[in-house]
Amino acid sequence: MVKIGKLSAAERARYTAFPEPNPVPPLVGLNGQTGYLVDLAKSYAQSHADISPARFDLGGYQIYTTFEKPKEEALTEAVQAAEKKLDPDHRPADQNVHLGAASVATDGRILAVYGGPDYLKQGFDNANTVNVPVGSAFAPLVYAAGLGQGVQRERDGARTPVTPGTTYNGDNGVDLQTPEGPYWGRDGKKAKTANDGGKSWGSITLRAALEQSVNGPVQQLGMDVGLGNVRKAAIDLGLLPDSMGELTPAYALGNSTPSAIRLADAYTAFDAEGKRTDPYSVSSVSQNGADVPVAKPAKVQAVTPEVAAQVDAALRGAVKEGADKGVRQAAADGAGKPGTTQERNAGWYVGYRGDVATAVTLFRLDLKTLELLPLTGVGGAAQNVPDSTVPAGIWSAYTKATAH
Repeated sequence: MVKIGKLSAAERARYTAFPEPNPVPPLVGLNGQTGYLVDLAKSYAQSHADISPARFDLGGYQIYTTFEKPKEEALTEAVQAAEKKLDPDHRPADQNVHLGAASVATDGRILAVYGGPDYLKQGFDNANTVNVPVGSAFAPLVYAAGLGQGVQRERDGARTPVTPGTTYNGDNGVDLQTPEGPYWGRDGKKAKTANDGGKSWGSITLRAALEQSVNGPVQQLGMDVGLGNVRKAAIDLGLLPDSMGELTPAYALGNSTPSAIRLADAYTAFDAEGKRTDPYSVSSVSQNGADVPVAKPAKVQAVTPEVAAQVDAALRGAVKEGADKGVRQAAADGAGKPGTTQERNAGWYVGYRGDVATAVTLFRLDLKTLELLPLTGVGGAAQNVPDSTVPAGIWSAYTKATAH
């Protein structure tokens, strides 16, 4: 400032210490889950109601949201009950654990989210992540793509339909095939199927593979449909293009990273005759008593009613025939799918009951590097306990609490 003539040398000499900035005033009323809800509503209002950030900050707007207090409270209680079982002070595997959850109605309304322990302590929203792989909770989308588009197993060959009863090889370690022959990875080796626990199932129908979470047939189905076609189906179901994973055999096993909000919304199509609506958090906006136009997402036909019914039947079968008794006891009339990853860095449970779909995610995050950490041993679980167990427990408790 002296050099440019804005301050005299004599005046500059009076300042001998850098002044400490004033403390940031505390954010009032944003503690707990409130801040996450406010962020979602503010973001939607600014992008869909033609309100610039500068105008928004002037205040005077009344924003009416889609959130439902009883569901928000029930979801928070279900997650917090699970968090109480963690012991980060005495169990290293419980350190840096994050839980997120979201409930979305079949018409796209976001009803409840759990973004983290407290917005004032953790600003980023665990329900709206961009870096957590979805794992095998992606399988219903692959299944829907296969049922809707059929498969092509030979180069220049015709596409042929598949049904829930179409059989695949459910053994572990089977070579993955393309229309040109075996798929060779960048490491110079043939890519092979990888079932949980290395279990072999023999010949198995696609529906049974989905119900029992058998990875191999889903991987091969993705290759037969064409990974680009599966990607299109996933985007049609509402997953964002930016969240799509690399189109390798791992794609069908869920290397994409949709948020809990987006994944719950995708599942709503299977219970709504294939129709879905992008998730939204604001129902109306007004300023000084006058309505402010706010755009609402349109309902679209993501998959045919027939495909939706077939996926729905398999997801209901997964609840009735699956290994998780807690889910079955909490929502015998529900539908859902656990999600795990081969790297064991994310666990999911996604399902619906009535007209509400809910996704719950579990992951560990190194806050310095933002890298995902292994989930092995979280909550004191044994080595062979699926990483979807905690999310399934939260989903069950929440669904049971909101059943009436």
